[in-house]
Amino acid sequence: DNSQEDLTHLGDWLSSDNKIAMVSGGKIDSFSTGEAKIYVKFKGITSLPALVKVGGPKLISIILSPQNLQMSMRDKLALKAEGYFTDSSRKDITSLAAWELSNLRIIKIEKGKIFPLKFGETKVYAEYSGIKSLPVNIRIIITMGWLIYIFIKVAFFLFLGIVTVFILLYFLTEKKKNNLKISLNKNPAEFIVNLYENTKKILA
Repeated sequence: DNSQEDLTHLGDWLSSDNKIAMVSGGKIDSFSTGEAKIYVKFKGITSLPALVKVGGPKLISIILSPQNLQMSMRDKLALKAEGYFTDSSRKDITSLAAWELSNLRIIKIEKGKIFPLKFGETKVYAEYSGIKSLPVNIRIIITMGWLIYIFIKVAFFLFLGIVTVFILLYFLTEKKKNNLKISLNKNPAEFIVNLYENTKKILA
């Protein structure tokens, strides 16, 4: 007869998965994440389903710590990204977050771990599930420890280079000396000529 009536409290409600969601009188109670189809049945007629998706708590904000960071080129430090959710829970999302830098030349960051590239300052943001954190400021500075490290490193490679040159010269000298000995045994006259030529080179 084209009339309409509210059957919310008259019909029998059904859920395709009571472990995810149950329904009574049109009111849904959720128990775990997932999907369930909800039906209402009245006088032998069953409605088309309504799809109910039950998700976890939603992310509200992201807090980075520490807020301000000052480090040298040799330091190994990391940022922590903590998510705050609608159910008042907190969770470490450092490994899940995407990282954004205001200056890509100063540092590189992977899963919160900071890798200094050059001296300077940059701001860092973390983003996850469409939520972006407030920035933290990171400054890469020159320290006495770093200068000493660089000095020792340069001195070591310089020493290594000098030793390598001396070893090379030693072997070249030994080779030349052996050639002169062979020349002396085989042909003394040729030995004297070679010795003379070698002396001229040394004096030059």
